[in-house]
Amino acid sequence: MTKIVSATLWICLLQITIGQATAKDVPEAHIQAIVLGYPLAASIKNFNAELVEEGSGKDYSKQISIKEGLLSAIVPFGYYILRIKATGFSWHEEHLSAMQPQISFRIFLSIARISDGPVSVCQGRIVPSPPESAKLWVRLLPITGNKYYAENEVIDGKFILTGLPFGEYVLAIMKGTESIFLKQVTMLSSTEVTISLPHSPQ
Repeated sequence: MTKIVSATLWICLLQITIGQATAKDVPEAHIQAIVLGYPLAASIKNFNAELVEEGSGKDYSKQISIKEGLLSAIVPFGYYILRIKATGFSWHEEHLSAMQPQISFRIFLSIARISDGPVSVCQGRIVPSPPESAKLWVRLLPITGNKYYAENEVIDGKFILTGLPFGEYVLAIMKGTESIFLKQVTMLSSTEVTISLPHSPQ
């Protein structure tokens, strides 16, 4: 009886050992990517992602984790196609060679095209009014195209942007090359915007 129990335990241990060895024999790649919008170069927080293995078409999308604009996934070594889609941006497709333990890179999404149309005027103000020493400026970029954009200085907390077709835009408050505030606006023939900054820039 003792011999039978011992033999059974030995077989179970052997099966566990074989299972562990098999799992360890499959190398895995840890993929990390930051998704940014071009030309703002600002991190995109909300987007959809698909990950499929080239050749087999096996779907690994469930392996993807997205948090604060950072995409990560752990997959077996291989070759993959990563597809990213965010509202207002064109589809992006990235071919990955996941043949090393750590892979880190940046993905830049291009703003989708827009059609021509009547032009608009955007007048805005920032509250509280920032000091002139802050040297702020504004940039207006379409979220449905990359053909048109406008930019101007902020003077006495006010700014004006003209000559853009009607549509949906991203208004960026800039300090130097850094965007400190983003707001989506709808541009019509005459649009007024008030920006409330959480902290007054110096």
